[in-house]
Amino acid sequence: MRAHLKSRGAGVWEITQYETYAIPLVRTSQDDKDKYYANNKAVDILLTSLCRAEFDRVEDLVLAHKIWSTL
Repeated sequence: MRAHLKSRGAGVWEITQYETYAIPLVRTSQDDKDKYYANNKAVDILLTSLCRAEFDRVEDLVLAHKIWSTL
């Protein structure tokens, strides 16, 4: 999974490592936008890769890091 996330872009893997990342309410900087989209990509990849039992454990999480940590 790590290799797959890295292949989708450096930011996609890195966002799973940010413990303090929070989705910004107002995305003003390009860096905030990049992190926001990287988080969305990572969440999509992670959730669509799971079996039903694992999906049920993390379906309510919105941060890639929380999903990755839980799994």
